[in-house]
Amino acid sequence: MTGEGHDPRGAVTRLLDRAREGDACARDELFDLVYADLRAIAQRLIGAGSGPPGAFQATELVNAACLHMLDQERLDAENRRHFFYLLKRAMHDVLVKEARSAAADKRGGGRQRVPLVEFAVDDTTTVCGMLELSAAIAELHEIDPDAASVVRLRYFCGRSLRETAELMDSSLAVVRRHWDYAQAWLRVRLAGDG
Repeated sequence: MTGEGHDPRGAVTRLLDRAREGDACARDELFDLVYADLRAIAQRLIGAGSGPPGAFQATELVNAACLHMLDQERLDAENRRHFFYLLKRAMHDVLVKEARSAAADKRGGGRQRVPLVEFAVDDTTTVCGMLELSAAIAELHEIDPDAASVVRLRYFCGRSLRETAELMDSSLAVVRRHWDYAQAWLRVRLAGDG
């Protein structure tokens, strides 16, 4: 198991380079190498209630995310960190798609019942549905794409402010400002006050 933060011999990065060059075997080796890490990430997302109840087991979510990523990104990851970010984002996209599908299947009353997600903002916690959270982040992206990226990295990928700054190739101070703004904006948006 390589771990998200560990690639001691650069194996993931080397396999990504080979896969980008069209080596199908490298792609298979890459997914074999990181599969246990991806399952652990999927289990955390499922355990956090990020999707319709019982919609996915960890293995199914990993497989769906890998297929989604291969369709969308074609392994255009620059390095190990970027690769894990893309896969976490793909898992999130799969869960949102599943939540939308489950909501569309509901009949009557125009109301939808989706699992609750707790979004910690400073010392407060806002409880909202996965679709509402996804919509709020999409709205934030229209206003401030960098702030939305910080939220995605911090919330969905579990990155610290320092790791987020590194991934965004930005300073810690700038990322902290984006995070503070995003927290305030989402707190108001998810509370339904505007």
